[in-house]
Amino acid sequence: EKTFFTGSMAYKWYREIDILLDDFRFEPEVVYRLFQDCYEKKQLQSLTQMKERAILWQSRGITKLDELSEFLAREEEISQSLRKVAKILRRKT
Repeated sequence: EKTFFTGSMAYKWYREIDILLDDFRFEPEVVYRLFQDCYEKKQLQSLTQMKERAILWQSRGITKLDELSEFLAREEEISQSLRKVAKILRRKT
């Protein structure tokens, strides 16, 4: 609550945490990382953006922290590759 929200957290966020733990079967560490990831990307203003990310993670079979770490590492590799390609393409024009 104090990490990502100033003051108190609205009821809807507590309900969302329950959904992530019970329905999505995420470990508590994965839920925390989801909040952290959305906070860093400034996507914590709405439940919709966070829920979309949670659905993506669930569709990839992510429920445990080690699975999430693997997924995020692959995502970062792809992102770095795209940045390199974009840099090369900008040079040629």
